[in-house]
Amino acid sequence: MDIYQRMKEINHAHKNPFNHGEIKIGEKGGLWKFPIGVEEYDQAIVLPNSLKSALIPFFAKIPLRTGWRGEMRYALINDLRILDKSKYPRMVDRFVALALEESAQLPSNIPFPSLSVIKKI
Repeated sequence: MDIYQRMKEINHAHKNPFNHGEIKIGEKGGLWKFPIGVEEYDQAIVLPNSLKSALIPFFAKIPLRTGWRGEMRYALINDLRILDKSKYPRMVDRFVALALEESAQLPSNIPFPSLSVIKKI
């Protein structure tokens, strides 16, 4: 069981169809076959700063694509933020900041993630 299946906040997850270092734009089963566009998301929060991580939300035509500046993603991320590491020193601060309006302050108490455990007898 994947860890996301134990997180009550996640309804569905799409697994990246690519191995590290590959994109497969024109290949069968590659980027064009990724099914995310049919679900009509309003926003994608692109967490890794890589070019590849911004391709899927772009090709899925998700209208608001929020992420930190990195790897020449200017045309792919339309809510591009510049990371101030002194303002957001922890990774969790950086992820939460992307979920908020750019001018918003981080909440004073960011909750810890929780996992659901199913006991098998």
